Amino acid sequence: MAMQTIGFVYASQTGNAEAICKAVLNRASDAKLVCKETSKYMTLNQLHEFGYGELKTLVFVAATTGDGGPPDNARKAWRALKKDGGVDLKGVRFAVLCLGDQNYDKFCGFGKDLDTRLGVLGGERFLERGAADDGVGLEVVVEPWIGKLLNVLPRARSTSPVNYTNTDDVTAPITATRAPSAQKCYTTTIKDGMLPEFINFHNSIVPEVARQKRAFGITSLTLFRAPYSNQVIMVVAFSSPKLDFNSAFGIGSAFAKAHPACGEWVKNSTNEFHTGWAPCEEFHSSEVEWNAAMGL
Repeated sequence: MAMQTIGFVYASQTGNAEAICKAVLNRASDAKLVCKETSKYMTLNQLHEFGYGELKTLVFVAATTGDGGPPDNARKAWRALKKDGGVDLKGVRFAVLCLGDQNYDKFCGFGKDLDTRLGVLGGERFLERGAADDGVGLEVVVEPWIGKLLNVLPRARSTSPVNYTNTDDVTAPITATRAPSAQKCYTTTIKDGMLPEFINFHNSIVPEVARQKRAFGITSLTLFRAPYSNQVIMVVAFSSPKLDFNSAFGIGSAFAKAHPACGEWVKNSTNEFHTGWAPCEEFHSSEVEWNAAMGL
């Protein structure tokens, strides 16, 4: 099966963004996710000249110069992108990795503006924006972000939405039974307006986070969305019945400290989307509980 052409686009002043963008292309090629010979590797200005018609998936690595402005090899394209009605990105999926320095007031200013503008012009963001700080080391954010990208890129090249377990059409009765001792249920309510981002966040799990979750005792994890609500139910199978998700995988846990990506995952999941997971031990079927309550 022929691979879809993907654009790897950089806006670079000192060469960092260019080198990272090339590394992203090489790693995607090594993972057999793209064909290096047919993929497009170019500056933002070159992308504007090339046109957006053939490239339905775009990966950007964007540095910021001066007071939050674009590098020289992105200025012409950025002027065009800012014009109303100038560019239509409907049908284009994109992801942006920003490079900056928090010692400056407008940290990652251009990259953030680019990410926002691409969405305004009709593009569909398939991975949350990354913002790497040169002051502490770009690799702290760059490496986990690339890991997420490689994990989600196959879905981004598809014309289908990202895959997610959804129980909107569940009709089978749920029997009154307790889960096995090593399998536990939890529930939470996702903050208003954040459900699509939560779905994308969990569908884009970093490989290192997945490896560490297995290492710390999770053998399987399934998420279900309750119909017509923001409630999410999580069923976790542990290697030991003594494990609890909140104490083993929450903020301050050994898992969160095992790798920078794990700490970032725990922080973002808890702070951005919900306020924590509550145990949910037992379900009752309507046939047993409701009928008895109604005297049937």
